[in-house]
Amino acid sequence: MHKLSIILPTYNETKGNYLAQILASLQQLTASRHSEVIAVDSGSQDATLDLLSTYGVPHISIPQKSRACRLNTGVEAAQGDFLVLHHPRSYMHSHNWIQLYDSLGCGTLDSPLWGGLTHTFDAQHPILRCTSWYSNFRVQQRSIVYLDHCILMAKSLAQQVFPIPDMDIFEDTEISRRLSRLARAQLLPFTVTTSALRFRKHGVYRQLCTNQIMKCLYHLKVSPTWMNRIYERSLQLNTEYAMHKRPKD
Repeated sequence: MHKLSIILPTYNETKGNYLAQILASLQQLTASRHSEVIAVDSGSQDATLDLLSTYGVPHISIPQKSRACRLNTGVEAAQGDFLVLHHPRSYMHSHNWIQLYDSLGCGTLDSPLWGGLTHTFDAQHPILRCTSWYSNFRVQQRSIVYLDHCILMAKSLAQQVFPIPDMDIFEDTEISRRLSRLARAQLLPFTVTTSALRFRKHGVYRQLCTNQIMKCLYHLKVSPTWMNRIYERSLQLNTEYAMHKRPKD
């Protein structure tokens, strides 16, 4: 019998209002299938740890603040044959988790396996629908899978690409880059819904422009710490960028 490990990197997740839904959706999976949920937390100061405790999900606390380090810790602790890197503001219905688990066991997915779930946003806007469409297309055509998709991989592949560098942003692109050298990504037919919180906070068009600027800076090899200062302004969802100080000359 195969085992599925779901790795949930957390940091002050009550801002997104998704954590309780995520934990509730995973309860049926862990109760009826051979699976585990591993939460890795970077010192949350809100009700995140209380929520994890309420749903009976154990957590690992680490001092490092980057999501890359949280994912590294979770992968190292995982016991499953398959791993899911679960975005803390992406949600999939419990029956889809059961179907995904069963599909892993019946061999209907290609091997060696890695990829992402089919993405959509929780807000209706033409730009957001287009963004999701392109993100799904990018999985199939370029093997770039953002964490919003909840990245799935066989443990045999994970062992070849982890740990990843400690970086404040684009850790999912680094994971995709490494995995794509081993196998082509698959877009899995299970829909995951991601919070459009950033787009609501900053405005759809402004956030869209920010995302494109971030991609350009990444390809120009700008420091992830400085990119994160731009990306996390006013929200600080993935990490607390104020903790990173510019080194003196």
